[in-house]
Amino acid sequence: MSSAVRSESIERGDAEEGEKLLHQPEVIPDKTVRAHVRAHRGKVKILLVILAALCVGLVSFSAGLLFGLQAQRTSSAKGSPGNAQAVPQVPVRTELKTFQLDTSFTSVPEHGKTEPAWDSLLPNGLGYVNNTELAPDFSVVSVFHQLHCLYTLRRAYYAEQSDHDGLEDFDFGLERNKHAGHCFEYLRQSLMCSADSSIEPAHVKKTDGQEFLGWDVSRTCRSYDQLKQWAGERRAFDAHGFLASDLNGPNHGQ
Repeated sequence: MSSAVRSESIERGDAEEGEKLLHQPEVIPDKTVRAHVRAHRGKVKILLVILAALCVGLVSFSAGLLFGLQAQRTSSAKGSPGNAQAVPQVPVRTELKTFQLDTSFTSVPEHGKTEPAWDSLLPNGLGYVNNTELAPDFSVVSVFHQLHCLYTLRRAYYAEQSDHDGLEDFDFGLERNKHAGHCFEYLRQSLMCSADSSIEPAHVKKTDGQEFLGWDVSRTCRSYDQLKQWAGERRAFDAHGFLASDLNGPNHGQ
């Protein structure tokens, strides 16, 4: 065989061997493969744990939400006999107020006389309103009813000391003991309903030689002046002050 033929045969053999090597898969040591598999399995386990935790959290959140809604519905049903709805409220802005002693409201009332400071709290009409949107029927705004009760109890307290019949001037003909009893209970429920949650500092302020809690405390209040104006503009009749001596309308007790 000539040298040229041998050379061609060798070259052809080398080419075939090279092609086999190109198509042969890479050989990876067994230790490397096992380490890679272990690492992959570890990552999968971590992902499964995270996924399980998320599922448990989602189920717990959903259960808690459903339980809360059910409890709220149950509570509402218990607190609302016959599925009664809350009466409407007048929307008013809020403002910052600081409680201060005002001696205009602490003096002893004189029998048969009006009290300008107290009377200024009431709108014309004493808080009774007619409003097609919020109060289509003859109604009274709660805060003015509450103030009327407070005034009744105040006059009853001082009447015991000065004039046994002092309440006849402003109680709209109601029997005093029953009227006062109504006011005590009405104010109790009103205070609990409003439930002022302001956090008052538990220190006392000396006033007139006495120490009392509550003064010099600022809190967020609903605008009384705005509500008073609203009621006065929608009054059901004309009348002024707690004694309502100029009452022009039906004799409705509060």
